[in-house]
Formats: sequence, structure tokens, C-alpha cells
Amino acid sequence: MKTKNIFFLGKGGSGKTTIASLTALALVEKGAEVALISMDPAHNLFDVFQIKSKKHSTILDKHLSIEEIDIDYWIKTYLRSIEQQISRSYQYLTSLSLEKHLQVIRYSPGLEEYALVYAYESLQKKYDRITYRIFDMPPTALAMRFFNLPQLTLVWMEKLIQIRQSILAKKKIIENIHLAPNKSEADKILKQLKILQKDYYRTHTKFCDENETAINVVLNEDKL
Repeated sequence: MKTKNIFFLGKGGSGKTTIASLTALALVEKGAEVALISMDPAHNLFDVFQIKSKKHSTILDKHLSIEEIDIDYWIKTYLRSIEQQISRSYQYLTSLSLEKHLQVIRYSPGLEEYALVYAYESLQKKYDRITYRIFDMPPTALAMRFFNLPQLTLVWMEKLIQIRQSILAKKKIIENIHLAPNKSEADKILKQLKILQKDYYRTHTKFCDENETAINVVLNEDKL
């Protein structure tokens, strides 16, 4: 069977970590291999299992791995990947000393959600041979933005691809008018956009597939 993702989300203090931990232990007792992952910035998985390690991941036994996501690390990793992609697509940035302006990306909205999705994709590869990946999610607002991000990005990517194709069509007309040499090399920006579109479509499809993903909302009585 495919590895199944099980998400637990809800407001802070509702018992997400407790339910996620008990679910992981119950599945391990049935012989499944499980990765229990905290994506909540207020981590306490290691406290629940009384783990003293300063590392962000540990193997509790041969059937259970536990990991706490360092959101700051993944934000920095995501930013580096974006800057590298832009630098490869726009090689003239260095010659014009424009690469310093890439730092503005650090202040873009939705950065935390994109970093979480980036971490999620990496964890899919890291734990690709186990039965279950169980996620203890951040508070509800951030978790909902996380789940919505792939679909929202697909809408954005579709428009960007249309704009890029329009630019390339006009560029081709100009080249024909001026009898410029025909460049057979594929457009790097369009190629990268289509790669990203494919990646986010895969993630969106996985979120929507009940055979691969279960999303559970943890509730408790709160007479506020």
C-alpha cells in the first residue's frame, strides 16, 4: 500500500499532540512503521516521549521515528532554493549587481506556509518506505493555510505560465522581424514554472486523495 499521511489539527491545547502520539503507538503495536512528525512551532513531542536529544529527529525504536520541524531552518532552506532558482533563470543578475535585491523575498507574505510545504515534501522523500506518516499540525489558522497553499499556488502558476507564454510569443515575433537567430534552447523560466506547477499539483492531489491522506480535527469542550 502507499504510505498514508495522517494529520491532526485543531486549536492550541486541544490535545493534538496527545492524540497523534497515541495513534502512532497504536499503529506501531499493530506492526506498522510510523514517522511521528511535529509541524507545530510549540513542539512538545520530545517531552511526551521523554527524549533528551538536542537533535530534531530521533529513532525511538525500529518501528517509530519522531521528528520536530525547525521552522526557521526550513524558511532559510526554502529561501535559498528560491534564490538559486532565480539566479539560474536570470544569470544577468550577478553582472548587474541585482542579486542583493533578492533579499526582498524574505519579507514576502505566506513564507511560513511555503516553508512548511517545502518541509513536508522533503519528509515525503525521507520517510518514503514506511506505512504511516503522522503529523501534529500547527494551530488551525496556519494549518488551514498550509492545506490550501498547493491549490492556491496552482491558480497563481497557471496565470504566470500564461504571461510567460505571451512574452515568448511576442519575443518570437520581434526575432522574426529582425531576422534574429532562432534560439532552440527551451526558456528556463517557463521550464521552471512548469516544474513547480507539477510539484504543487502532486501535493494537492495527495491532500485530496482519501487513500493517501486523512485529516482529523481534534476538538474538546471549551465553554468560553
